[in-house]
Amino acid sequence: SLRQRCERERSLSSYETLDSLASHLNRQALQAGDKRQQAFATFYMATARVFTGQGREAQPLIDKAWRLSREIHNDSVGALVMNIRGVYQAMYLSNSFLAQRYFFESLDLAKAAHYEKMKIRIYGNLLILSKSTDDKQMFDYARAIYRYGRMHGDFEQTYMGAYYLALYYKLNRRYREAWLYVDEALA
Repeated sequence: SLRQRCERERSLSSYETLDSLASHLNRQALQAGDKRQQAFATFYMATARVFTGQGREAQPLIDKAWRLSREIHNDSVGALVMNIRGVYQAMYLSNSFLAQRYFFESLDLAKAAHYEKMKIRIYGNLLILSKSTDDKQMFDYARAIYRYGRMHGDFEQTYMGAYYLALYYKLNRRYREAWLYVDEALA
């Protein structure tokens, strides 16, 4: 489906293609009166703009995707939107406090929707923002990311989890464990 193609392009960080596909998905959704697909399309268009340096154009799309997600009571879309809102805050406004707040809102929505892949993505965003990589909660996030990546054959998540686990163990002077994850990350 067109939405699956959008998701694939997003996962590949192919944002120009994502924008084109999302615009097409949005036109189809508008013609069909399908607010769910329109919410996804608007989210994808916003994401494409956030990651191609078009933050000013992304902001109204983020707001619209959020409104649509609430109209249709879809926490999966809501989680996606709050996550990209957090990314926007971190990238464009350098506001890690608000970014973290949006990531936690996204996490709550992802948990409510039982959206495991999204939870893992949010854990990664929280780790990137974290100033305290020796925190037990951050360790739990890193371990969840690593396990998810291994279980699903997702190299990006496995690598990110391994990196943060190695860092955690290094900071706690557990060098043998750290090296195991460094080796994993380098493999």
